[in-house]
Amino acid sequence: MLEGKGLWCLACNPIITRLIASDPKIDFLFFDEEHSQQTFLDLISFKCIVSNFHKKVGIRVASFSQENILKAYEIYPDLIMVPGISSLLDASKALENFNLPPIGKRGFSPYTYGNIRNLKNANQRPKIFLQIENKESLKVIDEIINFDDLSGIFIGRYDLSISLGIDINSQEMNNIIKQIAKKCKSANINVGTVAIKKNELKELSNLIDFWTIGSDVSLIVDGLNKHSLI
Repeated sequence: MLEGKGLWCLACNPIITRLIASDPKIDFLFFDEEHSQQTFLDLISFKCIVSNFHKKVGIRVASFSQENILKAYEIYPDLIMVPGISSLLDASKALENFNLPPIGKRGFSPYTYGNIRNLKNANQRPKIFLQIENKESLKVIDEIINFDDLSGIFIGRYDLSISLGIDINSQEMNNIIKQIAKKCKSANINVGTVAIKKNELKELSNLIDFWTIGSDVSLIVDGLNKHSLI
């Protein structure tokens, strides 16, 4: 189960990754393949850096394609997050790509890290999270959370608020987040989202298991804005 507070990593820099991972206030790091230029080799290196500090590592793949999910699997992070889910078929295809035949479509090699680590149980894999980030996926949330192989849900509140045409800071958006989180709790699966306001961390602590509280890039921008000599 993923818990606590973490950051998105988009800067593709090992020094920044090491500094953040060493902070005792940070519980996990998500490396974002969807919105950055991180390569497969970058992700392998960053995963090793973070693991050395005994922090959990997540990778958000660029899409739910078989190729993207397989590459993330071979790195073997603690968690793989899949964006772009707009239907039950999308969710089913994403989860199918995590399993070996005949259940799924994931390819097998006995020479890669993930399979060497789990040769006796080839269907063991990182935790699987799907993003709820548009009105289409929201409509089928009740069905999505009941997939057998699903470990959790990440509520992409930025994209979801845009898709729904509502203010991300509105009470309506907060109510939607609460509704999704309650459904996940009922299904006994992990749920997380982006923290917008500090008071949310306490107010929703009984519903949200883990929070992303910014990114390495946002920390750099905040630092530049606060620097008195710039």
